[in-house]
Amino acid sequence: KLNTEFTDEVTESVEEFIKLYNNDVDDLIKNELLHFKQFWEQCKPEFDGSDIHKIFEWMNNCDIINIFPNIHIAIRDTHKFMVYKQFPIDLYMLCHII
Repeated sequence: KLNTEFTDEVTESVEEFIKLYNNDVDDLIKNELLHFKQFWEQCKPEFDGSDIHKIFEWMNNCDIINIFPNIHIAIRDTHKFMVYKQFPIDLYMLCHII
């Protein structure tokens, strides 16, 4: 059974992310996060889920970008910002669900 609840902190983080990236992601990211969490738990990758670089590579290697497009956008954009030592978004929503 898919757990359909987020903590208040994750919900707030998702809402802020949607506002910040309203031209790139949509409200479906909420559902994607739930399904991504379940997918993550089934696949059990052998790396730390807080490592954004590895999640980005893993998503590309597993060819799941089209399945989780909003999450991929979130990770891609975060990955770009991290390269330039800027981190403008709260990734609590992703790092704390997996």
